[in-house]
Amino acid sequence: MPFPVRTTGSGRSSGVAVLASALVIAIGIGGSGCGEGAPDAAGDPPEHAPSTGAMTPDAAARRPVQPSAGDVGTPPAPSRPQDLGPDTRSRVESLRARIEAEPRNGDAWLDLGRLFHAAREFDAAARCYAASDALLRDAGSAYLRALVLERLNRRDEAVPLLRTAIDRDPMLSTARWHLATAMLESGDIERALAEARGAITAWPDDPVAPILLARGLLQDDRPAEAAAVLEDFIRTRPGDRRARWLLGVAYRALGRGEDAAREQALGRGAGADGWPDPLLDSVRRLVTPDRAAQVEAIEMLRAGRVDEAIVALQAVVRKDDRDLEAQINLGTALRRAMRLDEAIEVLEHAIRINETHEMAHFHLAGAWRQKAMPRADVRPDAAMLQHALVHVEDVIRLKPTFAPGHGLRGEILTLMVRLDEALESYAVAARLDDASPLWPNRRGMILLALGRSELAALEFRLQGARAPMDAQARLHEGTAWFRAGRLSDAMAAIDQGLALAPEDAALRALQAQVDAARAAAPGGAPGG
Repeated sequence: MPFPVRTTGSGRSSGVAVLASALVIAIGIGGSGCGEGAPDAAGDPPEHAPSTGAMTPDAAARRPVQPSAGDVGTPPAPSRPQDLGPDTRSRVESLRARIEAEPRNGDAWLDLGRLFHAAREFDAAARCYAASDALLRDAGSAYLRALVLERLNRRDEAVPLLRTAIDRDPMLSTARWHLATAMLESGDIERALAEARGAITAWPDDPVAPILLARGLLQDDRPAEAAAVLEDFIRTRPGDRRARWLLGVAYRALGRGEDAAREQALGRGAGADGWPDPLLDSVRRLVTPDRAAQVEAIEMLRAGRVDEAIVALQAVVRKDDRDLEAQINLGTALRRAMRLDEAIEVLEHAIRINETHEMAHFHLAGAWRQKAMPRADVRPDAAMLQHALVHVEDVIRLKPTFAPGHGLRGEILTLMVRLDEALESYAVAARLDDASPLWPNRRGMILLALGRSELAALEFRLQGARAPMDAQARLHEGTAWFRAGRLSDAMAAIDQGLALAPEDAALRALQAQVDAARAAAPGGAPGG
């Protein structure tokens, strides 16, 4: 693959190179790629799942019968074991044995339910999810149980479970847009609009909720509002055919014939997929079965089952290699498996689908950064870092308020030994994300390595303010004050750290160094 044309001077002395190596080890930004400054959820595409039929409008009045936490029954066996692969059969039996030994292990029930769910053993999955819900009482168990109950046409039970999932986790956007779909199909448009807006609030980049919101507005004869929603959505996802087609419907209703023809031509593929007039078709066609596979794959990723997630996502993209979210999901999974050449190929394909999708550029930048320096004990590859920098700057151009993008730029610039620029990138990230302790930590480490100890101490103090229970922030602050010769400030930070972690060996060692320095001061006077 060609490297980018854009280049930047990168002269370095041997002393600066040694400093860069020290920073890599201190900050921890080599290797697996987990140090980009963004939690996995920040870069993960949405958790899509299918909707398979209308739900009755009075379902909300009834709650499904739940087993009590003390009576979860015995784990089900597969009804079609011959349809399961050898590995899946082995894992099912292992989990069943584990549950028989630990019947109150809610996580094991949940894992077994996911296996049955993926194998389309919906009755067995529903039983397992019911048991995990009774034991864990979490949003995920209720949500997954609702999905399989939809598949079993037990819709009166599914809707209340979606409400339960939202009550437990108001930020669960997928449950909200499932509920929005159900409300649209039942004719409760106002509730559907409220849930769609709630899903957008929970996850602003969700590519389903805005379409559901626009669909509801069109159904409520509010085409101008629908057009505004879709125009805003298309600015970040110009290649979404569903949005283009719906925008054409809105324009047609507003009497904008030429604009309608243009948008529906751009969305023609969506019409060919079976909904030539969304005003007359079911909303559930917007949520395809392949989205369910993506939900399950994301759950596998979060459970650490990376290889399984990769296989599941590869199956999705084989069916439709234009599925942007699936491509980004697959690239993310390949990055976690350190299959970086494959990740780069997949993410470059995602950018060809939509070159303005910031998360495709973000993950591609991260993949090139990982490839440039897969371990902390190797020298980074300058050309690969330059490729990473090009893409992370595209992220910032597309979404200037995305703090992890500025943070990743800071990491790349640190490895390129452009430390003043790295400090500025971390400062921008800290301003945009004023709760995370990560960015002041990164700035502090660079400043400390550069010998600017007092400034480093102030950054570590900010880190400690943002993470009140983090003893390591106090250790870093104490180290910086000690190097600046301000022994009283160093001891104050150490005392705060020891109050959090009384047996911390590093804090005790630093305390001994500070005590020795204070004793050696003229007259034994405390320094600082």
